[in-house]
Amino acid sequence: MLYNEIESYFTSSEGVLEILPVCQEQFDRIDSIGATLRDRGYSTGVEIEGLIRELNGINIFLTPILGVATTAKTENEDREYHERKMILEKAGAKVVDAVLNREASFAISNYRRVRNIIEAYISVVNTLIMSAQSLLKNSERERQNTNG
Repeated sequence: MLYNEIESYFTSSEGVLEILPVCQEQFDRIDSIGATLRDRGYSTGVEIEGLIRELNGINIFLTPILGVATTAKTENEDREYHERKMILEKAGAKVVDAVLNREASFAISNYRRVRNIIEAYISVVNTLIMSAQSLLKNSERERQNTNG
């Protein structure tokens, strides 16, 4: 997915949620791979190598989305904070930093939710890659022991 396409999902607090269905196929595949590793595992080196390639592809797909999500969350939270602060200062009201931070955080909750979901799935992908690499190493050892 191109950067402009990704960024187009992060233009509003409501629109940001529309990126999740775009990622759903990847999320489902991650869940499926994780379930297979938990239940029966992968048995051949070829199967495991294919799994690692697929997981790397998923990581390549999700990581730029996470980058935009993280940036959008931070920028929108800062904007919300400063806009609210300016309104209070213009009105001559007392500015309480903790209250402004909570309000800004609440205002961007969809951005944070999307960022957290994608971040969690990338973390799972990285764990699955490490597990698959260990399986591959064990598979290679077993193959060498059988042949040698």
